[in-house]
Amino acid sequence: MPTTRSKTGKVPNSALVKELAKRLRQPSESPDKPLVVVNRIPQTKSVHILVIWSKWKGLAIPQRSRVIAEAFAAAFPDENSVVRLPMGLTPGEALTQGHLRYLIVPSVRPADHVTAKQLKDAMASAGGILMRIGDERRLRFATRDQAQEAYRRLLTKINKPIWTLAEESVSSDESE
Repeated sequence: MPTTRSKTGKVPNSALVKELAKRLRQPSESPDKPLVVVNRIPQTKSVHILVIWSKWKGLAIPQRSRVIAEAFAAAFPDENSVVRLPMGLTPGEALTQGHLRYLIVPSVRPADHVTAKQLKDAMASAGGILMRIGDERRLRFATRDQAQEAYRRLLTKINKPIWTLAEESVSSDESE
């Protein structure tokens, strides 16, 4: 995909393209932001990419798609695949659209002797999307593999039975 330059000669959102290209070269289970899911379809030589990133705020959907396509081309210049479905969502958008089905919830009792700071630091370094509702913090993930890898990282930080890995069921209206 050719790079589109603005009238000033600069690539629009080049900093985001560069940052995302670097992230795309890493495994999807990496704790680094943004949260990325890449599905390669060899039969059609196409790629579907989901990028959940707070930095999308303020960018329109077409701009996000362009950044994803350009970042993929920059990350994998020798790959003969086309990004057919680039989806850039903010964490809130991803949650409401059902893309963050996997979650890790901490349940700390006083007997666990885990401070709020230890909990916050462990969750911040584990990866995923940290969401806070009231006083409750949860980590959210797009894939089971991402959640399981984060769970392993959390256990290395705080090896106590305080972590619960869960999957939200997809609700469907079966009543007629």
